[in-house]
Amino acid sequence: TMEGADETLVNAGNSTEEDAMALDPPGLPSQDLTASVDPKDSESSLFSESAEDNANANDETAVAPENVDEPVPVGDETPPPPEGDGVSEDVVVANDGADESTVIEPEQPPNTDSKVMDPTADELPPPPEPESEDADDETVESSPANSEGQEASDEESAVVDDPPSPNDPDQLSNVTDVDAVAKDESSMDELPSPPEQPKGVDEPEVDEKEIEVTASPSASPTAATRAVQTSSPSSAKVYDPLPVQPVNIIVLTDVHSWVMGHGSHEPALDADYGDVLSFFQRYKDSLNGEDVYLVNNGDFIHGTILGDNPPNYLPGIIERMPFDLIGVGNHELTSVDSIAKLREPGGLFDEWGKKLITSNVQVKGDAAKLEPLGHNFVILKGRQSNILALGFLYNMKDSVVTVETVESTLDEEWFKSLFLADAGFDFDSILVLAHMDVQDDLVALLLAKLRSFVGPNMVIQFITGHTHTRSYEQLDDYSSSFEAGAFLNTIGYISYDPKQPNSFKHEFINANRASIAQTLNMSVEQYQTDDGKELSEYIARTVEHDGGNVKLGCIPRQYRVVGALEEDDSLLGLHLRTVIPNGYFGRLGHTVTSTHGRGSGKGSTKSTEQHVFVQYLDRSVQYDLFSGTATMNDVYGVVPEDDNVVEIAHGLQGKTILDIIKGMDAGNFAVGAVATTNEDSDDVELVSPYGIKNEQLYRLHSVSLQVSAIQDIMLGLDVPAKFITHTGSGSFKHSAHQPQSLRALWVDVIKNEFSYDGDDCACLASNNCSNSKDYSAPITPSSPKGGVTTEPLPEIEGTEIEGI
Repeated sequence: TMEGADETLVNAGNSTEEDAMALDPPGLPSQDLTASVDPKDSESSLFSESAEDNANANDETAVAPENVDEPVPVGDETPPPPEGDGVSEDVVVANDGADESTVIEPEQPPNTDSKVMDPTADELPPPPEPESEDADDETVESSPANSEGQEASDEESAVVDDPPSPNDPDQLSNVTDVDAVAKDESSMDELPSPPEQPKGVDEPEVDEKEIEVTASPSASPTAATRAVQTSSPSSAKVYDPLPVQPVNIIVLTDVHSWVMGHGSHEPALDADYGDVLSFFQRYKDSLNGEDVYLVNNGDFIHGTILGDNPPNYLPGIIERMPFDLIGVGNHELTSVDSIAKLREPGGLFDEWGKKLITSNVQVKGDAAKLEPLGHNFVILKGRQSNILALGFLYNMKDSVVTVETVESTLDEEWFKSLFLADAGFDFDSILVLAHMDVQDDLVALLLAKLRSFVGPNMVIQFITGHTHTRSYEQLDDYSSSFEAGAFLNTIGYISYDPKQPNSFKHEFINANRASIAQTLNMSVEQYQTDDGKELSEYIARTVEHDGGNVKLGCIPRQYRVVGALEEDDSLLGLHLRTVIPNGYFGRLGHTVTSTHGRGSGKGSTKSTEQHVFVQYLDRSVQYDLFSGTATMNDVYGVVPEDDNVVEIAHGLQGKTILDIIKGMDAGNFAVGAVATTNEDSDDVELVSPYGIKNEQLYRLHSVSLQVSAIQDIMLGLDVPAKFITHTGSGSFKHSAHQPQSLRALWVDVIKNEFSYDGDDCACLASNNCSNSKDYSAPITPSSPKGGVTTEPLPEIEGTEIEGI
């Protein structure tokens, strides 16, 4: 340790520390969980001209799995795996703000006698007493990578597996080996077991096909052309036990707050965070000295009602997960309110501490000096390998914090100092959390730079994300890139031997209880731990409290994100044909014919001005709207990031509007438009000229995030400034039309067009919902969620376990 530095023990990596909620629902005391210790191009910059910003404009939309068959269940007679010593990992963390070494202590396997406290209890349990320092000490040795003489294993192909979608050198600390200190688990009250889970459920499965791609020549010294395998849901998959190696990594990425799983709409994806917690605990218990880490690669907000801006209840769930490493995605950095919530004192980022790795994401500190949002790096010291962990976000241009380019970060002194012989950093493999595509040019850049420091024979494992695919590519004999789906449709697993070439083994586990059970060679009932079941119940109560289960309407068919505009089941088509005309234009007093025979009905304007709505379609909707009962959480799935529909201009001739649309269409994103008309018509024209008349005068509308780009096009067309209504700064001169929440428009349309029948949508069976009375819950305009009204709740501080 550096002279004068203090050696401080903290709970991180794997710990039994109580995880406190950000906001606890009523009657939900903060609970101890016996556990070993989650977050395309910039979507908020819709108009970037860079190749990276436009390469995957629609990558963050979800496609529901189809043609799902039932997996083969594992019988109850299968015994649980034998108890082993578990994994004891030392994590040595470079403290970015002080000259000290911090040791993250290891943990013994969970105590089989440990219990979960009663969720109805009124009091928090006292913190357990720490174990004495002489318990099971273990010295961790570094093991350098073996560069030669190893027999290569079967080479992995690159896989794309689509599921069912100078910094101040004083910041560096000298790192030395230390003795590991173990802790016993805390004891908690018993929780009654929930009803038995079914032994088999439908689940998505993948069949692999091969297509050829050429790896970037700059990716690594041994990069070559490899096969890329793609897959789609097919026959049921039977999982074998996972291939255990010295280093084993369980991966979640781009969960987007789907911590509750997918419910009755998608029973093939019935696993929630409680199941992931159970899986991690059972898997860790089955090991015999191998290292295992649970990592979260970012984008953990925006996707459900729990992930709204700001995510008031989500942190209390996520911090109960025993993540060893966490990175951030672009979604965590797009809202001032959300980043403030995550960074508040005692909040989620504080709770994660040195496990949050953000090598190129910075914020202004107390002295207005830029400092890492989390920490630049961490060294994980395990029994089998010492791992240097880094975390990079792609070169995001429009974050509410500072995102340094990857290129400039690699030239900073703190980064180069990691590889100096006299720096004292001891590691034999490298793990990079990279929130970017599995084949991103920045992955190749990072690999080439790291290879220039460590040579060709050190393992460099990339955990990628952002594109919402299941993807794998082996980059060279000692490096691979792995992305594990999105929306909690996948639990990723990758393992390697730091001393062997071509040792990478990976698995995409469908986020399904039967699939999890198969990988553990257990039944569903056997693998679910008390901690996992308690967390599942806690999540369900939180969703209910947050208004996610409010019933809004009865949807007669599934509307798909991937459906083309002209298709009847297109979600974008529903957005443009119904939500904008009957929702937004309806509020303005101008409507078009309902395409479902209910709601506003026909209408025409006597005004000399009609209305046109235009929008880039890359971020309009995110997740399918399913048939059956539609809830408030379903609306949040469709519109996870709310935006306002606003008036941009007035008094524009139709031919000018068409020129504006043509200018928008010249970019890299699809454009949608819909117009009102004086003519009585049952059709809404969604192709040019969109029913727009050249000499007719129109008011132009769009979503607020796109106003600036559209007005740039207007200025290029010399549209007089006097016609511009919305200046982009919140003023609406010349207009009485106030901004309308896009999410609220969806709620209105579902309630009016697909009214709830008060009987769990039994009307759908008789196709008689059109005459149903609306039994959906009243929506209070002032409600923070557009649903039930909730009062801010006091934070409940959790119990803590002091470092030994």
